[in-house]
Formats: sequence, C-alpha cells, structure tokens
Amino acid sequence: STILTVMMAYSMYRLTSTRKFLERGIDVKAPEIHSGTIIVQPKEFETLLPKLENAPVLAFLRDLEYSREGWRTYFVTAVPFKRGNIAGTLNPTDLAKMTEITFQYLEETSRMGVPGVVVIDCVEYLSMYNSWDSLMKFLSKLRDLVMVKGGTLILVIDRNSVEERLFNQLRKLLE
Repeated sequence: STILTVMMAYSMYRLTSTRKFLERGIDVKAPEIHSGTIIVQPKEFETLLPKLENAPVLAFLRDLEYSREGWRTYFVTAVPFKRGNIAGTLNPTDLAKMTEITFQYLEETSRMGVPGVVVIDCVEYLSMYNSWDSLMKFLSKLRDLVMVKGGTLILVIDRNSVEERLFNQLRKLLE
C-alpha cells in the first residue's frame, strides 16, 4: 500500500505540474480585442474569429465549427468524444473542472505575457444541466479570473434562447 500511495502521489504531482495549453508550433500573439467580458451573438462571434487566429484560446464549445488550429478546445457533452484538435470532452455538470482548466490556462498565458482568451459558446446548454444560480456563480468566477489576469471572456449566446430577465441578469453580473 505504501508503494501504491507513493505512485499515486507522484502521478498527481506530474498531472498538476504539466502544462499542455500552449504546446504548439505557431507564433503566439496577443489578440486584437479588448480585455474583460464580451457577450456576443453567434453571428457577431464569427466576425471576431479572424482576430483570434494566432491567439492562445481556451474554448468550451458545443459548435465545433468554431474551433481553430492551435486552440485548446473542449467539447461540452455528456458523451465521450475525441477528434483531431479537440482536447477532450467535459460533462456539462462539471463546472468545477471547467474552472480549474481555465485557471491553469490563465496562469500559463500570464507567465508567457500574453492575455488569455476564454470562449464559451454553450451557456444555454449549461443552463439545461445546472441551476441558473450555479451557472451565474460559475460565470462570475470565470469573469473574475479573467479580469485578474487581464484576459478576455467571450460568451457566445443567442439572446432569443434565454428569458429576457435572465439575460439581463447575465449582462449585469458579467459586463
């Protein structure tokens, strides 16, 4: 049992000290967008995509068409899935894991001197699996992490998919 405990401790150390976010062969440059939180419609986000081409982006997506080469992309789904440039899948109820991944990503971009960009295009999907209050707490925490590190949080949300009252609450808390 001692050997097993030592091996588990070593494995956890290796896992937590590994930085995979920015291991790529392209030039990393700061994105040409302002820091803070941006709430955009899907069509507006498509116009932002060229500004994010060579930026280090962490993306939690439902629409994999948004994913770009060099991004660290997670597909938010309850079904295990692996394809090409997709880092993996995340269960929509695992908001704590999304927060931890975001924190590690922002730490790495901060060390590189480049502002990080976090994209979430699945707010509606997350609201189906989590209570609205839990989702607002999660998004507020991400906003705070991004603000402290001087990065950008981009929420892609169709305004018609959320009640007006809830959308206004989202804007008030995040923008």
